[in-house]
Amino acid sequence: MNSKQKISFNKIGIWADFDIAKISSLANQALRLLENLSIAFEKLHYKSFGNSNQTIKLSGFDLIVTIGGDGTLLSAAQNCAKQGIPLLGINLGRIGFLTDIAPDEFEKTLTDILQGNYLEENRDLLSARLMHNGECIAEGAALNDITVKVNTGGRMQDFATYINDQFVNHHAGDGVIVTSPTGSTAYALSCGGPIIEPSVKALAVVPICPHSLSDRPIVVKSDSQIKIKLQPRFDDEADISCDGNTIGALNADNELIIETSKLAINLLHSPEHDFYASLRSKLSYGANQSNQF
Repeated sequence: MNSKQKISFNKIGIWADFDIAKISSLANQALRLLENLSIAFEKLHYKSFGNSNQTIKLSGFDLIVTIGGDGTLLSAAQNCAKQGIPLLGINLGRIGFLTDIAPDEFEKTLTDILQGNYLEENRDLLSARLMHNGECIAEGAALNDITVKVNTGGRMQDFATYINDQFVNHHAGDGVIVTSPTGSTAYALSCGGPIIEPSVKALAVVPICPHSLSDRPIVVKSDSQIKIKLQPRFDDEADISCDGNTIGALNADNELIIETSKLAINLLHSPEHDFYASLRSKLSYGANQSNQF
């Protein structure tokens, strides 16, 4: 966690899907709280912006507060990172690992944070570049992960992975995930990937449904360049997604390069935020009788 000088909040954007009743209701409570604290605010109906790869001008905001699930926070992350605006999440989703403020505690927690009582955390983003004959034909960024996945049901593909131009392996399966520490508790975890503590400077390459008992995830340094190629096998392509947003397709004539981005997001948390407590409470990490102290 960071101990920078506390940020002063003069104008806050409430980033939410206001068409959903329970989200709109909580958002309106947040807006009334901001009004009572004499803090300027603006509603940001993110569904009207398109996908998260679209640049949205957020000038004048000192903080963006998302209300929804982790997907809602991810939809704001790239724009906040580009414009140096900190991000805070109130959870109305299923798990809410990134959006760690509970709805029944949000008024007290949000008030504390707005009065300067919070923790800061910098999280690196990932960058993806789809290259063809040495030229970039598509690019994107992600806070969680970049995924290459076959788009034809029931059919495997062959992927070749390189790290810093060194050949690693051929992977036969449904695809490959490259995850940041932030995304290690998301899709990659469900594919058998490791949990990476957020402050660790590392990336993980995780196979999706590998057709081999020996094809395992690998953790590499965060300054590594990861290259993925699709081996000629069928006429199929593999979709490339950055935090769930498709940016292009990998085929035998191009290659995907993934690196740690120069962009980073500043996440704000309540002073009581505990990564390991979140693992236990939200992912039932290590849940057994011996943990009952």
